[in-house]
Amino acid sequence: MDQIFVGLGSSEIIDLASRIWLGKGKTGITSYGSYAPFSLAIRASGAELVRVAQRDFSFDLLAIADAALTHRETRLVYLANPNNPPEPRSVWPNYKNSCALSPPMFWWC
Repeated sequence: MDQIFVGLGSSEIIDLASRIWLGKGKTGITSYGSYAPFSLAIRASGAELVRVAQRDFSFDLLAIADAALTHRETRLVYLANPNNPPEPRSVWPNYKNSCALSPPMFWWC
Protein backbone atom coordinates (compact mmCIF):
# COMPACT_ATOMS: atom_id res chain seq x y z
CA MET A 1 0.00 0.00 0.00
CA ASP A 2 1.49 3.32 -1.07
CA GLN A 3 -0.80 5.75 0.73
CA ILE A 4 -3.03 5.81 3.80
CA PHE A 5 -5.75 8.40 4.38
CA VAL A 6 -6.97 8.88 7.94
CA GLY A 7 -10.02 10.87 8.99
CA LEU A 8 -12.36 11.51 11.91
CA GLY A 9 -15.00 9.14 10.58
CA SER A 10 -16.61 7.90 7.40
CA SER A 11 -18.62 11.07 6.73
CA GLU A 12 -15.50 13.22 6.75
CA ILE A 13 -13.56 10.82 4.55
CA ILE A 14 -16.44 10.51 2.06
CA ASP A 15 -16.68 14.30 1.82
CA LEU A 16 -12.92 14.83 1.50
CA ALA A 17 -12.52 12.06 -1.09
CA SER A 18 -15.17 13.74 -3.22
CA ARG A 19 -13.53 17.14 -2.85
CA ILE A 20 -10.10 15.73 -3.76
CA TRP A 21 -10.99 13.51 -6.73
CA LEU A 22 -14.12 15.16 -8.07
CA GLY A 23 -15.20 18.61 -9.21
CA LYS A 24 -16.81 20.29 -12.18
CA GLY A 25 -16.49 18.14 -15.28
CA LYS A 26 -15.88 14.92 -13.33
CA THR A 27 -18.31 12.10 -12.46
CA GLY A 28 -19.01 10.17 -9.26
CA ILE A 29 -21.04 6.98 -9.24
CA THR A 30 -23.08 5.25 -6.56
CA SER A 31 -26.22 3.13 -6.47
CA TYR A 32 -29.85 4.05 -5.81
CA GLY A 33 -30.73 3.21 -2.23
CA SER A 34 -27.13 3.36 -1.06
CA TYR A 35 -25.69 5.42 1.79
CA ALA A 36 -27.11 8.95 1.28
CA PRO A 37 -23.86 10.85 2.08
CA PHE A 38 -22.32 9.35 -1.07
CA SER A 39 -24.75 11.24 -3.31
CA LEU A 40 -24.55 14.38 -1.16
CA ALA A 41 -20.74 14.46 -1.30
CA ILE A 42 -20.67 13.95 -5.07
CA ARG A 43 -23.17 16.77 -5.60
CA ALA A 44 -21.38 19.09 -3.14
CA SER A 45 -18.14 18.65 -5.09
CA GLY A 46 -19.77 20.03 -8.25
CA ALA A 47 -19.36 16.74 -10.09
CA GLU A 48 -22.03 14.90 -12.05
CA LEU A 49 -23.84 12.33 -9.91
CA VAL A 50 -24.68 9.03 -11.62
CA ARG A 51 -26.80 6.56 -9.67
CA VAL A 52 -27.15 3.01 -10.94
CA ALA A 53 -30.19 0.86 -10.23
CA GLN A 54 -29.79 -2.06 -7.88
CA ARG A 55 -30.55 -5.62 -8.93
CA ASP A 56 -32.37 -7.84 -6.42
CA PHE A 57 -31.70 -5.23 -3.71
CA SER A 58 -27.94 -5.53 -4.26
CA PHE A 59 -25.27 -3.62 -6.13
CA ASP A 60 -25.19 -4.44 -9.81
CA LEU A 61 -21.43 -4.21 -10.17
CA LEU A 62 -21.43 -4.88 -13.90
CA ALA A 63 -23.93 -2.04 -14.42
CA ILE A 64 -21.76 0.22 -12.24
CA ALA A 65 -18.67 -0.69 -14.27
CA ASP A 66 -20.65 -0.05 -17.47
CA ALA A 67 -21.67 3.38 -16.13
CA ALA A 68 -18.01 4.13 -15.40
CA LEU A 69 -17.11 3.24 -18.98
CA THR A 70 -19.98 5.32 -20.35
CA HIS A 71 -19.05 8.36 -18.26
CA ARG A 72 -15.37 8.74 -19.15
CA GLU A 73 -14.77 11.42 -16.53
CA THR A 74 -15.64 9.03 -13.68
CA ARG A 75 -13.11 9.42 -10.89
CA LEU A 76 -14.89 7.92 -7.89
CA VAL A 77 -17.28 5.02 -7.27
CA TYR A 78 -18.89 4.68 -3.84
CA LEU A 79 -20.16 1.32 -2.57
CA ALA A 80 -21.41 0.53 0.93
CA ASN A 81 -20.56 -2.98 2.04
CA PRO A 82 -22.65 -4.28 3.55
CA ASN A 83 -25.22 -2.00 2.01
CA ASN A 84 -27.15 -1.71 5.23
CA PRO A 85 -29.87 -2.85 5.51
CA PRO A 86 -30.70 -4.52 2.16
CA GLU A 87 -27.31 -6.02 1.20
CA PRO A 88 -27.54 -9.60 2.50
CA ARG A 89 -24.34 -10.79 0.86
CA SER A 90 -20.92 -9.39 0.16
CA VAL A 91 -20.10 -7.60 -3.07
CA TRP A 92 -16.47 -8.70 -2.89
CA PRO A 93 -16.68 -11.87 -5.04
CA ASN A 94 -17.59 -9.71 -8.06
CA TYR A 95 -15.53 -6.66 -7.12
CA LYS A 96 -12.30 -7.65 -8.92
CA ASN A 97 -14.16 -8.46 -12.14
CA SER A 98 -15.90 -5.07 -12.10
CA CYS A 99 -12.66 -3.23 -11.44
CA ALA A 100 -11.03 -4.97 -14.38
CA LEU A 101 -13.83 -3.77 -16.66
CA SER A 102 -13.69 -0.14 -15.57
CA PRO A 103 -11.13 2.58 -16.26
CA PRO A 104 -8.60 3.44 -13.52
CA MET A 105 -10.36 5.27 -10.71
CA PHE A 106 -10.88 5.17 -6.98
CA TRP A 107 -13.48 2.72 -5.67
CA TRP A 108 -14.61 3.46 -2.11
CA CYS A 109 -16.10 0.54 -0.23
